Amino acid sequence: MKSVRFEGFHPDIFNFLSELNQNPKPEWFNSNRKRYEELFLLPARVLISELAPFLHSISPDIRTEPKINITIKKQFPDARFNPDAKLRDYFLIHFGRFSGDPEFFIYLNKDEIQIGLDINNKSMRNNFFRKNRNNHPEQLDNLFLSTGINKQYALYKLGDPPVELVNSFDISKHAGFLNNYDRLLFQKVFLKDSPFIFTSALLGVSVEIFTQLTPLYHFSTSQR
Repeated sequence: MKSVRFEGFHPDIFNFLSELNQNPKPEWFNSNRKRYEELFLLPARVLISELAPFLHSISPDIRTEPKINITIKKQFPDARFNPDAKLRDYFLIHFGRFSGDPEFFIYLNKDEIQIGLDINNKSMRNNFFRKNRNNHPEQLDNLFLSTGINKQYALYKLGDPPVELVNSFDISKHAGFLNNYDRLLFQKVFLKDSPFIFTSALLGVSVEIFTQLTPLYHFSTSQR
């Protein structure tokens, strides 16, 4: 049996997301479920499977099962907490060890794709970003300056949608932002017409970004 390889997302994925943004209702989604599966779900599962060996080289505990609610965010919010919630009008692929863990992610909305690292800035067991930053700020400064990620990534705060705080994060100028938000997104943003999104090159771009951000991931997940 011939193995399936990731060949990029189809350009129509952004048309689908634009329509979903205008029709965030279960009835519309259910009538377009086949498009969802063909445009996003099936290629996303292949992409996740191809990223798995690389992610396990970072941490063998990172979850890489290509399943909804594990590495693929479901489109339907939990109605138990908000029965009137609209469907999510974005697609999210995310990789962490457990809920609340720092996660590598690939996020698509109707206008763009965002690729980066989501850092939980709360003080939690097995979550050390805030503690390490407070106790060893010089280590974080050196990490940004020595790994080449300084000024190369935008900083967003988690939201629906995510909100840009600074377009080019400079640890010497913008460290104060790290004190103010519970969820920090270091990411690169590419417009929807970027050609690599529609080819296998998306795999390589994701690996390159995740590799650059790996030292920051380890700073966030290991006690100093």
